[in-house]
Parts: sequence; structure tokens; C-alpha cells
Amino acid sequence: MDKISGFEIENGVLLKYTGRSDEVTVPDGVTAVGSYAFKNKYKVRSIVIPQSVTSIADHAFIGCSALEQITLPDFLTGLGEDAFEDCQNLKTVTVPHGVTEIISGTFGGCEALSEITLSDTVQSIGEKAFWGCKSLQKLHFPASLNAFEKDAFYLCKVFSEITIDENNPVFCSVDGVVYTKDMKEVVYCPCEKDGKVVIPYGVTTVGAHAFDDCDRLTGITVPESVTVFGEWAFYNCYGIQSIHIPHGVTELPERVFGSCGFPEFDIPDHVTKIFDRAFDGCRFTRLSIPDSVNEIGRYAFSGCSNLKAVTIPDSVQVLPDNVFCMCRALTEVHLPEGIPSIESGTFHMCVSLVEITLPDSVKKICNSAFSSCDSLQTVSVAAGTEIGQNVFPYSPNARVVFR
Repeated sequence: MDKISGFEIENGVLLKYTGRSDEVTVPDGVTAVGSYAFKNKYKVRSIVIPQSVTSIADHAFIGCSALEQITLPDFLTGLGEDAFEDCQNLKTVTVPHGVTEIISGTFGGCEALSEITLSDTVQSIGEKAFWGCKSLQKLHFPASLNAFEKDAFYLCKVFSEITIDENNPVFCSVDGVVYTKDMKEVVYCPCEKDGKVVIPYGVTTVGAHAFDDCDRLTGITVPESVTVFGEWAFYNCYGIQSIHIPHGVTELPERVFGSCGFPEFDIPDHVTKIFDRAFDGCRFTRLSIPDSVNEIGRYAFSGCSNLKAVTIPDSVQVLPDNVFCMCRALTEVHLPEGIPSIESGTFHMCVSLVEITLPDSVKKICNSAFSSCDSLQTVSVAAGTEIGQNVFPYSPNARVVFR
């Protein structure tokens, strides 16, 4: 092992910085910065890396909380996972030519990072690559970029705009929102974008997670050309009061409107399927479900704590578990004739529900179907209905009435 004052180096790899200086120049001849080489060197303010270095390993500079400036070499080809995690004072970074990907967590927790320049060789951005970059407002995608994870900018509190090189063959940008180059799909809206977004006519797909966590938006205009909503497409769009579901959209996938702030919601009569947790955690007080709906998924309306009344149409023949769990304001429920059972957790923590009449088709009530229903007094069922061994745990006043 070579020992240069302040550095432990082996076969060209800088294994550890042991010095005390707050301004560090890595020795010439080093070819790689190893994992954790500068771990928690919280007094280091600047680092110059020589042109001989071609790779920086995972976690190389993790916890260098005072680091404000680092010069990356022109011939660098690899940046490791979490390489600069929690470098809280790092303000600007230029990714050199040769680097083709920004992988998981590379700049995570760089709270002061306000400017990053990606070279025209970067092809992909990995999951949570920039998580917690609270000062990053915008980013420019080079022509080379062809893939990015939509959680790359998780917890980026002011991130509101993406611009894209006009020569990029995969993506384009309209008003800071990312679309596919052919303008057929909305790919990603920065989570701190505010105001209203108008999706251009001709777009056919709102992609998975496209507007996920865009809680500052006040409106999204969806054109009639759209035929597909992806999973989590509008999740936690808390500021949106209503949204248009075009006639071509027949399925509402998992968490598509989860935690949205709609005061009320009318599902249009061309929708046939509502998937798991599609409306989980919504704030509406009123919900209308049309006869066109024939399938409702697990937890579809769970956590809709303001929902007071709901009618499930007769077109629905199976009601899955936990579909209304934690609907704390629910007082009135009309279930369809034809459902064979009330599954476990269906009305868990429906604390305002006082009574309910189950249709004659119900032949079984499963364990914990009405658990923690504090106000529940009577459940009216047809004679001969099978009652599970523990239907009413923590529902002290509930009882079954056979008719």
C-alpha cells in the first residue's frame, strides 16, 4: 500500500483520506476513488480530483456535509451509488463526458445543490438519484438521455421544471412537463409544479406516476384523446377539485386517484373496472358509481374518511376485502343483490356506521368484517347466513339480526 501523507492508496485506488485539511487535492496517478474513501469527512470544503481518475465508487463521499465544491475529471466514466449522499452544502456539479448514467442515490440528500449540468453522454437517471435535493429547481435533459426513474427527484421541494434538448429522440418538454417525443404520452410532471397543466389534444396515455405527488397543481385538463390512465397517475394531487375522465378510459387502475382532494366524485358511465386502492385516501364526501362498473378492487375506497354514503350498483357481483376500511364518516351503505359474502375487513374502522342491511344474496360474513366499528349496533342478514367466529372485534355494541 502506498502511503502519501493523508491518503491510503493501493493499486491506484484511493481507499481512505486520513488528512485534516478542509481543501483536498487527490494525488496524480490515482485511478479510482474507493467506497467510503471520504466517509463523514465533515470538515472538507473542496476536493480536486486529478484527470487520472476514471471511476468513483459507491458511497465515496457520503456524509461530507461541508463539501461545497468538487472538480470531477474529464475522463470519469463511473459514478457510484450514493456517491455524494448527504453532501449537504454541495451547490453545483458538472457531470463530465464519459459518464453514461446517474445511478441510485448518487446525489441524494444534497440539500444545497441548485445547479447540475449533465453531459451529452448521460443516457439514464436511476431511482432517487437526486432525492432530497431541496434547492434544485430545474434540470436540463441532454439529447442522449433515454430513460429516467420517476422517483429520481423524490423530496425535491422546489423542483418544478424539466427542459429537454430538442434533438432528444425519446422525450420532449411542454411547459416543463415531460412527454414522449411523439406526444402520445404524458411521462412526468415535476412534483413542485404549480398552477394548471393543459395536456395537449392527441395525447393518448397519462403514464404511471405522471402526476404523482403534484400537490401544488390546481387543475389538470385531460383531452378526449386520452384512452389510458396509468397506475398512480394522479396520486396525491391534493389541490385538484375535479378531473375529466374521457370516454375512452374504461379502467381506473391502482391508486390512480389515491389521496386526491376532490370534494365529490362522479364516476362516468363508461368506466367498467375500479382496481385496488384506486381512490384510497380521497377526501370526497359523496361518490357516485354507475351501473357500468362490474369490478371493484381491494381497498378501492379505503381511507376515504369523509365519505358519508355510497351505493354499489347491482352490476358488481363480488365485493373484495377492505373495500371500505377506515371510511370513518360512512353512515349509509347500499350493497348490490348478488354478492355472496362480506369479506374480512370490508368495514374495518367505519366508526360512524350504526346499522346496515345486507342483501339476501349474502350467505357468509367473514372474520373481522366489521372490526373496530365503534357505533355499530345492528347488522341485518337473511336467515341461514353463516357468521364467522370473530366478525365484530372491538365493536362492543354490534349484533346480528336475522330476518
